[in-house]
Amino acid sequence: MRWKRFAPTGALVVVLLWLRPVVAQDVQLDVKEKVLSNGMKVLVVERHHTPRISCRLVYRVGAVNDPAGLTGIAHLFEHMMFKGTKVIGCKDAAAEAPIIERIDELMGQIADLKRQGTPEALAKIDALRREYESELARERQLIDTDELTDLYQRHGATGLNAGTGTDLTVFMVNVPSNKLELFMWLDSDRMSNAVLREFYVERDVVADERRMRVDANPYGYFREEMLSVYFTAHPYGRPVGGWADDIQRITRQQAADFFATYYAPNNATLVLVGDLEPEATFAMAERYFGRVPRSPKPIADLITQEPTQHGPRRIEVSTMARPVVTINYHVPPRQHPDFYPLSIAADVLNGRSGRLHKRLVLADDIAFSVAANMDGSAHAGTFTLIAMPKGPNTHQRVEDTLVAEIDRLKSEPPTGDEMQRVKNAADAEFIGGLRSNDGLAMQLAVMDAIIDWREVIEAPAKIKAVTADQVAEVAKKYLIRDNSTVGWVTTKPMPAGQASPGGGAQ
Repeated sequence: MRWKRFAPTGALVVVLLWLRPVVAQDVQLDVKEKVLSNGMKVLVVERHHTPRISCRLVYRVGAVNDPAGLTGIAHLFEHMMFKGTKVIGCKDAAAEAPIIERIDELMGQIADLKRQGTPEALAKIDALRREYESELARERQLIDTDELTDLYQRHGATGLNAGTGTDLTVFMVNVPSNKLELFMWLDSDRMSNAVLREFYVERDVVADERRMRVDANPYGYFREEMLSVYFTAHPYGRPVGGWADDIQRITRQQAADFFATYYAPNNATLVLVGDLEPEATFAMAERYFGRVPRSPKPIADLITQEPTQHGPRRIEVSTMARPVVTINYHVPPRQHPDFYPLSIAADVLNGRSGRLHKRLVLADDIAFSVAANMDGSAHAGTFTLIAMPKGPNTHQRVEDTLVAEIDRLKSEPPTGDEMQRVKNAADAEFIGGLRSNDGLAMQLAVMDAIIDWREVIEAPAKIKAVTADQVAEVAKKYLIRDNSTVGWVTTKPMPAGQASPGGGAQ
């Protein structure tokens, strides 16, 4: 039902496109900003070509903020924000409250018995589980968890969704321009009065998602293991969706405490793009969102930094899937000035016109596909090469060729034609993103959570100034052996009678 993940998981790769640098000429963005009395930032862009408004509410909280032992809590809370409030989704909040408390008590007792692990303790769980199911049935008589969705749909809204990433959580919906006040009411109510109903049911949903996307997906758990080797101290090494054991440990009270700290107006930016009048919109935002109190808890930005790597790292996962070779290099975060030359380096290598495709796929015919990507997140970056080897070529030959192309980038900087190609492509991508209210609203929201929304406007000049020599210099500085983590997916022999995974698997 809801769109998921920004980064680093595979499904949220979409947002990486919004974080790329851009080169746009003759593009004017008239973004108006106001900070409400409670510290919430509101950005509006007035566009009257369609009678609709794209709404993005982004919180500066993601998997990087998950407490130790509670990984996945930010992602879980994304789910809970669709469960309703004291007003929406509930027929009798006063009657529901003691049921929620009793469910918490029962699930706490069950968790304690599981931790004891004795036969006597485990024997008591069935009775508690039956009582839990009974209380849950009572709660469901009092709630309608689809009411938020139904309200939006009845009033012509589309695209109701959310996503969690390493650094942020964003909620989105598009509404007719005459329904902006409905959005303000509903989402300010979610910010101030969210009720974590059916919490343990939704926790099981999140656990099932993990099993499907990671445990049952060879590339999912390969990526998860790769990140845990690549980041030894930084919380980016933890999965956005959380570790399986942690997910099952999270309690409703812990989630409520997490919400009280991070889901506050002074930690949020509201972006509205479309058929609106700025001053009236700011006044409406103050009327609805401005009434939500600031978080009384300090929002600390205490992120353990990754120590300098002093030698190459390697990981291999053997599974019944097509083989993969990937090389990851530690690079600076999004706000660092080297981000732009590094992104140009990735673009010179990437794509069907890029150096990697020409070498590994066309000239040497040793890979089915190959790609390069520069991910600049808020606290650390990753420069990634990934290829799918083509039999009978080995992983080692593919890896050696990838490294050879990195070394060539250092000794043979991009040509004028290569620089122009990647800058033109970035320019076209940026302009295409600005054409839609959705694209612009998301760019502003994500960029404001990562750095500052003004980077959307300032990035074109910064990337236009990148030179070929700068690209070669950052390759020499960061894309080195001692700063690399190499990962291989190798293919297990298939059991007799089963089909090969194909694609040149060894």
